[in-house]
Amino acid sequence: EKVILIFKNKGLSLSMEEIANSIGVTKKTLYNRFESKDELIKKCMVKVTEDFCSTVSCINNPKKNVKDCFKDGINALRSFFHEMSPIFLKDMLKSFPMMVTEDHLMGSKYFIDLIKDNIERGKAEKVYRKEIDSALMADYITYSIFAYFRKSIMIDSNYSADYYFKQVIEFNLNALSQY
Repeated sequence: EKVILIFKNKGLSLSMEEIANSIGVTKKTLYNRFESKDELIKKCMVKVTEDFCSTVSCINNPKKNVKDCFKDGINALRSFFHEMSPIFLKDMLKSFPMMVTEDHLMGSKYFIDLIKDNIERGKAEKVYRKEIDSALMADYITYSIFAYFRKSIMIDSNYSADYYFKQVIEFNLNALSQY
């Protein structure tokens, strides 16, 4: 977790010695636990993916109303990505494109399934419109959000994340909701 925090803030260009010094262990200790820096990064990515799944799962909290869950899930996603520096994400895309793609596919698939389940629940509870295609809308919402993050990280964006997500939540809930 300490290494992940360092990577999130400083990127991946640190040496094993710099990583060890930053977390208060020796380089030897790191190499006793991880064969290489690549292995350390891979283990960190697995943990980041697990954290992502845990963070956004609030979108289907059965103890809350479906609209609040939708808002919570989208905001949790925003907060999760907000914690990562652009340096970290750019380094991951540059140095480990296959790993990022695999993790992105897994994470986006998981999020799509959560959104779809939220929409299905909302339809069953007669909160969302029954004619909504849950799978299509889940894809649309997820890909628009993930595309925003990629664009804002790689190119910059004209909109703040707070503004963007407020608009995304409001727009999509209005589109989904019964009239």
